[in-house]
Amino acid sequence: MAARSIASIGLAAALASSCVTPATEVIAAVYSDFSYGPGADLVSLQVTVRSGGPSGALRDQRSIVLGRAAGQSSLPLSFGVAPIGGDTSRVFWIEVSGCGLLGCMDRPPLVTSRALVGFVPEQTLRLDLFLTQTCRGVPCADANETCSPVTGRCVSAAVATVDLPRFDGGLASPDVVAIDAGAIDVAPPPDAGFDVPAVDVPPVVDVPPAVDVPPVVDAGTPPWSVTAGGAHTCAWRVGAGGVWCFGEGSSGQLGNGTTTTRSTPLAATGLDGAASVAAGAAFTCAVRAGLVYCWGNNMRGQLGVGGTAARSTPTLVAGITDAVEVTAGAQHACARATGGGVWCWGDNPDGQLGNGTRTQSSTPVRVSGLADAVQVVASAGHSCARRAGGAVVCWGKNNEGQVGDGSGDGAVTAPRAVVGLADAARVTASDNFSCAVRAGGQAVCWGRNDRGQLGDGTNTDRPAPRAVAGLADAVDIEAGAAVACARRGSGAV
Repeated sequence: MAARSIASIGLAAALASSCVTPATEVIAAVYSDFSYGPGADLVSLQVTVRSGGPSGALRDQRSIVLGRAAGQSSLPLSFGVAPIGGDTSRVFWIEVSGCGLLGCMDRPPLVTSRALVGFVPEQTLRLDLFLTQTCRGVPCADANETCSPVTGRCVSAAVATVDLPRFDGGLASPDVVAIDAGAIDVAPPPDAGFDVPAVDVPPVVDVPPAVDVPPVVDAGTPPWSVTAGGAHTCAWRVGAGGVWCFGEGSSGQLGNGTTTTRSTPLAATGLDGAASVAAGAAFTCAVRAGLVYCWGNNMRGQLGVGGTAARSTPTLVAGITDAVEVTAGAQHACARATGGGVWCWGDNPDGQLGNGTRTQSSTPVRVSGLADAVQVVASAGHSCARRAGGAVVCWGKNNEGQVGDGSGDGAVTAPRAVVGLADAARVTASDNFSCAVRAGGQAVCWGRNDRGQLGDGTNTDRPAPRAVAGLADAVDIEAGAAVACARRGSGAV
């Protein structure tokens, strides 16, 4: 067999040591005594690799679906880790967590195994990682001990010692890892030719420490929110945990530092505590602590960072420090500030930035005459805002009446009041139409109607709001490309 050179995590159903030509790499094997696959508690694995230690730079992270069907992996399984070009670190933190159907997004890991390993030039080292349920569901004999989901053993309720497997001999067997109450010491083999620093790790308590994993859910944790773009989706909990994205990633719109498309969620880099997230056609924006960050495609300046270069990690939008909400259209975005002002940036051929011009801007511009907004929404070519008193204003593309001002103007470059709508409780905008819910629950829509998306029983475009037939008890409404959906007071949709 040819020599292996694994640039990132590479999975294989099994790896026989007799078939491996020595190289600079670590081969990790994962074992578990859990039942696994569809219907079991253990449905997937999350593998995380970091340079230097548990808080080092993220090298790779991915989810592996377990099972015996096509496209699934069975246990035990092996994966390899090797240095990549420009990566001079010879010490890596490897962590494997056993997760549910949605990876580790929907609940904390069942169990986690982790190790700090050092590469030895021209050698292939073997590491065994065990996901065990030794004491799972069984009371510990000592009342002062608890079953640790990290080790699967009864340990002190105050501090759980992490038992990390040592190299088992394999192709080369230096003493690599020893752990005692959270301190890691790495002993390289004699004459290895490099120094491996000691890494201090906080003591591990009964719940595994989160490493790019959403926090444990309790009664005070907000529910998941979801935003969908052109071909990617992101999920987050307001003010709690990170932003997790998946789908098309070719423009960097997933925010994890790559342009890789993913079928499972991965955390965007450095966005814990996001208050608002919005996905555009091929880009994403988020608000955290009053600041706006955007990433992905930037050909029209829709990231608001100046210039048109794409970004694969969240990048600060300059000049906004008190944002509470962000919204994204196809190629433009808007943010609402605490005082009610609105700023927009990106594409502007139809006036969707609302500053009285049709000039594209790669940095935020203030929307004219709007200082009391309590909600803002952006669509493909127009934007709308709900004012504090319930009035709605819109601006931008209006070729099919989507601004709702009753005019036939094709482009509206500054906010105009939507005709007859002074008591809105919610507003939404889509490609070529808009909708709102009045204070009493009546849903109304305006704009393009070729597919019946206005819900008034016709296919006639409407330049001003029309009542949605039979929907007088709505509490929320959302519009898609050519469809609208509402949630009734009863919870029905």
